[in-house]
Amino acid sequence: MVSNPFRLALKHHQGEGFTEELLRSSLLAAEAHYFPHASPRLTVAADDPLTAHTSAAIALALASATALFGRHRLEPGKRLSLRHISVCDLKALVPLAFTSHTLVFGLPTQVPDANDEPLDDTELSPSQVEQAARELCQTLPSSHSDDLAIDAILSLPFSQRVAIGQVVNALAETNRSLTLELRGTVGPESSVLSYEQAELLHTCLLDLNRHTEIVTATGILDDRRTVRRNFYLERPDGDIHGSVDEPILAQLPALIRQRVTVRLEQSMSASGSDGFRIAYRLLAVGSADPELESPPR
Repeated sequence: MVSNPFRLALKHHQGEGFTEELLRSSLLAAEAHYFPHASPRLTVAADDPLTAHTSAAIALALASATALFGRHRLEPGKRLSLRHISVCDLKALVPLAFTSHTLVFGLPTQVPDANDEPLDDTELSPSQVEQAARELCQTLPSSHSDDLAIDAILSLPFSQRVAIGQVVNALAETNRSLTLELRGTVGPESSVLSYEQAELLHTCLLDLNRHTEIVTATGILDDRRTVRRNFYLERPDGDIHGSVDEPILAQLPALIRQRVTVRLEQSMSASGSDGFRIAYRLLAVGSADPELESPPR
């Protein structure tokens, strides 16, 4: 196995200050070039050329969104905003290379060292940063025509809607469309966010304080459209779809194509052609056949 000199050098440059940060960025950029699979990377491609200003705006938005997704995992019940993320959180996405159309970020990796001090309880670990970036990619649309993902975003918890709003605002202001590709330790993930999608979300996400209530429904989980972090429930009285609460994602594969009873958070926001828009978030799911499994409570 060929040793990685850039990773070894990185262990000796973990200090504070501009010089140390510059050295780390240079080492990570060199590693990304000579050892492309050595560490997780997020590659962001724009449809039009990027100026220094637009690159900075998009980079800051992605760093903020990733940090908020990570913070939400630590405190899922808290309404988090930009003031809850630290400078350290924003530095988790390390700029490796900027070109006229592409931004490449390195994600932190644990550099084992016997003298390393343990992470502070409030600091996002490298694995948490990568998971946050993965969740961000899985939450954004999978294509330019992925309307189900747009609706699902509107049903997300407050903190994640604020996070998506950062990216949406950056695209709305810079008039760009983005393609994101994450290559991490688990595997690749990709997503897109077009300018048109960003414009639609920009209007809908303005209403961050929504009326919500808990409802139940019964139907069949569609196998083609229950994907990533979204569910799609077929019902005789009208299909419904939306996002999925993190704790029950693992339960869905076994229930695909089955008749299920679900517990949903139904939210109504002041947007849409009728003056309001309804979104759903799946909170619990169980088989509707009492012989197989009890319905969710």
